[in-house]
Amino acid sequence: MKSFLLLMFSFLYLLTIGQQSQLIVYPKPEGIDPGSKFQVFVNDKPSFVYEAPVFFELNNPNRTCAFTQFDFSGKVRIEVVINGVDVKSVRIRPTSYGIKYRLHENKIAFELNEPKKLSIEINGDIDDNLVVFANSPEISVPSANGNNVAYFDPGKIDLSSFMDKSVLYFGPGIHYVDGEYGILKISSNQTIYLAGGAVLRARIEAENAENIKIKGRGIIEGSTLLGRQPDYYRSFLGEPDTVQRPFFVHFKNCRNIEVDGVILNDSPFWTLVFNSCKDVVVNNVKEFGYVDNSDGIDVVGSKNVVINDVFLRINDDCIALKGMPGDVENVKVTNSIMWSDRACALQIGHETLMKSISNVQFSNIDILEQRNRYIGHYAMGIFNGDSAVISDISYENIRVENCERLISLIVEKGFYNKSAKRGRVENIHFKNIYSYKTADIHLDGFSENHPVKDISFENIYLNDRPVNPEVFANPYVYNITFQNAGQTPNRIESTVAKGTRYFPVDITPWCNRSLSDSIAGDGTGWLDLGPDQDMGEVKGSIQNFTGIPFSISGDPEKGTIILRSGQYLTDQPYASYPIKIGKKLDYLFFLQATAFTDGFVKKVPPEVWIGPAGKLKFNQSPVGSDLWYYIIRYSDDGSEVKVPVKAGWNVEDWGIWAPGGWVAPLNGGKFYIQKWDNPYPDKTVETIKMYSSLQPEVPILMAITIGVKQQ
Repeated sequence: MKSFLLLMFSFLYLLTIGQQSQLIVYPKPEGIDPGSKFQVFVNDKPSFVYEAPVFFELNNPNRTCAFTQFDFSGKVRIEVVINGVDVKSVRIRPTSYGIKYRLHENKIAFELNEPKKLSIEINGDIDDNLVVFANSPEISVPSANGNNVAYFDPGKIDLSSFMDKSVLYFGPGIHYVDGEYGILKISSNQTIYLAGGAVLRARIEAENAENIKIKGRGIIEGSTLLGRQPDYYRSFLGEPDTVQRPFFVHFKNCRNIEVDGVILNDSPFWTLVFNSCKDVVVNNVKEFGYVDNSDGIDVVGSKNVVINDVFLRINDDCIALKGMPGDVENVKVTNSIMWSDRACALQIGHETLMKSISNVQFSNIDILEQRNRYIGHYAMGIFNGDSAVISDISYENIRVENCERLISLIVEKGFYNKSAKRGRVENIHFKNIYSYKTADIHLDGFSENHPVKDISFENIYLNDRPVNPEVFANPYVYNITFQNAGQTPNRIESTVAKGTRYFPVDITPWCNRSLSDSIAGDGTGWLDLGPDQDMGEVKGSIQNFTGIPFSISGDPEKGTIILRSGQYLTDQPYASYPIKIGKKLDYLFFLQATAFTDGFVKKVPPEVWIGPAGKLKFNQSPVGSDLWYYIIRYSDDGSEVKVPVKAGWNVEDWGIWAPGGWVAPLNGGKFYIQKWDNPYPDKTVETIKMYSSLQPEVPILMAITIGVKQQ
């Protein structure tokens, strides 16, 4: 006990500013070096700066950010010194906080009068930033020498000495648990308390327990734990195939759980998991997830969950609600900051193998980053791939500073899903959504009985201006309402009129490439990649995708239209011949894909596989940019309309594992359907012509179908 007190008095600074003002900065853990780029001083007292690995990729495995934390009440002055950098710009996020700072040479100074979690970014660098966790002072800190307390000095934990103790108290320094996976199991009525400056290198598990707490200002760290990489990376990183990947902090069949104040750093897998739990409170938790699959907080088949005031920077989904099985009910996520480096910020799904997910509220959330552009990854949304009914979900006062795609609601069979039946998505409400990058909404039902329906959007803002969002929807989306700034609601009963008749177009006469490819590199065939990567097994026929029939060409030499891109198949034309239509129509449906989105990106190894799902590739063109376009020409007056095909919105690479969108799986590849609403249905469409925008991706058109409303 004396050693603990000496450490605390040596390294703990307590500054009293009036009777209700205080500052607590925490000691440096022995054995951990400070970060080199930033120094932080709070009221002139140094606050130790840690480094956290972030955003792992094989071709760039060494990204790190820095973080520091302290507790205060009243008012504090923070000074940040930036080393080795010519400071040209500073950004403090969330920008909604409006933090004003002073910059002098390489020093930033600002003040806080209430707790905040901040990202400080120098010269626009988001992968080498500083995160400041300014906490309120702790309440109800357990005594280190209580009668029912096991106190641990730094070093290896003797598991036999604390099984009957109600409080496991970890003092400043590095602690670790023996065993291959470093698992620390806790029981009912136990509290893990991590003092400021404590680092616990262990996984934590509890099963069939109640009244459990993990609290404090210390760090639970996964950097030394075995089982950190997905199987598709192991051979390159030296982990055997037999290695398991237990979750980081995992509660199973537990109730009355509290996780408060701690930092979870360098998670080896799903970070904080509540599996079949009830009555959960997560407050003021901070997380950094480095590796793939390091989901921030997974609520799996659990009920009565409150997540408040968290900061999650994760290399996967930040918040994920799932059922495998078990219903999810009564979940609130509030007053928090999300940063997804690879997937989604606010995700419901993919695994939805239960009866229902219902009564979920997301409110007052800042999404700083959502960086992965694959179709199906988005700032917020729902992917229902199994049989659940997902209903009564609200998103309110959400601020999205940067994202590739904004909102997506999808019902489809996905890679992670096991049910033979599909479910529904209904009664979903979005209100006061502020985006500073894009305002795109993607809605895809599965069938008439498995739709997306009863969805409302109230006050969607792009760069602080109310906008009508760009909506991409398939025929199984019903009763959508849009309203901005008190205007009269615009209600869309159905995105495709009921009774619409479909007329597949045989585009064979205008095709220029075959579906088969017998020899790679001979200048002919599907994509000139050889028989292992062609569409030669596809037979000519009428094929139905999500209710839309398409005519797939059966001609052995002319099966598809493929145009040149800026870098690939440059001997091909940049435009197609005009495809003759000669018909009045209400809709056009294009079955399409891209190829070669991984060109010129240096990867180690050159190709990474994700099981049977396909290659993990890296895209070239920014999301929303035009990869190609169609020119619709009317015979009545010779007028024309341009229909763009946008990267990551209307189309994706045919070989990429993309977990959403209006997908048409064909011969192991993923094709995408784009719907176009004809603004002049009384005019006769004479021709459709396809033009490449000469981006890196190759444009591919497989089929066209006409839609005509029933008279």
